[in-house]
Amino acid sequence: LQLKHAVTTAESLQLKERIKAAEAEKLDWETNRSKYLQSVEENKEKIKKLETYWLEAQALCKTVNEHLKETQEQYDTLEKKYTKAKKLLKEYLESRLCAYECTLQVVPHSKDGDNENNEEHACAAAEETSEDLETEGDTLLESSVSDFDACVGEIQRLDTSAHKAKAQLALKVKRQRPSRHKIKEPLTAEGKTSYTE
Repeated sequence: LQLKHAVTTAESLQLKERIKAAEAEKLDWETNRSKYLQSVEENKEKIKKLETYWLEAQALCKTVNEHLKETQEQYDTLEKKYTKAKKLLKEYLESRLCAYECTLQVVPHSKDGDNENNEEHACAAAEETSEDLETEGDTLLESSVSDFDACVGEIQRLDTSAHKAKAQLALKVKRQRPSRHKIKEPLTAEGKTSYTE
């Protein structure tokens, strides 16, 4: 009986130790479970935040694409307006130059006395028309292009100095020699001065 009692007490002690170990494992498992549950909740919240960020980013990309499309359309319309204004300005300047060349060809060359006056008038007309061309071209360009100056850089103005020089050379070539009557006048004046001396 004593032997049996000793065996049963030893077995009961072993069982108690096993129960204690099982309880410790149970406590560890519960703490780990609570940690795992907490991390799962945190991960769920992070996933929700990431989903909201992703949706916001998608909406932002959509609005940016719409703005880009609108600006592209505005750029296309402004470019069309610019090319149209440039074409109109070129046509206008060409028509004015043609009219100016026609006025130069109409200038009379027959009279000797009026020749210098005609040349002076032609020079003055050439300068006035070239200045008018410049000022009107500038005003036309400013009025037609003022709405998209921000998009397009400065435009190089048309150079009319070559046309000015051409017109003045044409006038100089068309000059006629003075008539005999005009040549005699300075000679007679010199003769009178020599007689008086």
